[in-house]
Amino acid sequence: LGIGASVICAVHCAIWPLLLMLLPIAGSNLNEHENLEYFLLSFSFLIGIWSLGRGYFFRHKRPGPLLLFFISFLLLLLAHWYVDHEWEFLLIILAASGIIIAHLLNLKWSKSHCI
Repeated sequence: LGIGASVICAVHCAIWPLLLMLLPIAGSNLNEHENLEYFLLSFSFLIGIWSLGRGYFFRHKRPGPLLLFFISFLLLLLAHWYVDHEWEFLLIILAASGIIIAHLLNLKWSKSHCI
C-alpha cells in the first residue's frame, strides 16, 4: 500500500506539469486548488507512517526504513514548496525514490522476520 501511494505520487508529480499546460485550453485552473496537493501529501505521509511503523514495531525493529522515509518526505516537502522549478523535478524524483526504497527495505526485512 505504501509503495503504491509513492508510485501514485511520483506519477502525479510527473504528469501534473503536462496537465497544467492543457488546463487553459480546457478553461479550468486546477493549479489554484492547493487542497488537492495537501490531501495527496497528507495521505501519502499517513500511509507511509502506518506501513513502516507496523514493520518497525511488530517485525524487524530496524529504524532505517522509517528514517529514510522521514528524510525523503522532508525532501519532498522542500522540493514542493521551497525550491526553484529548475531543481524541483529532480528533488521530487529523488524523494519519491527514497520513499519507495524505504518501503522495499521494510517489506524485505519484515518478510525475513516472519514466524
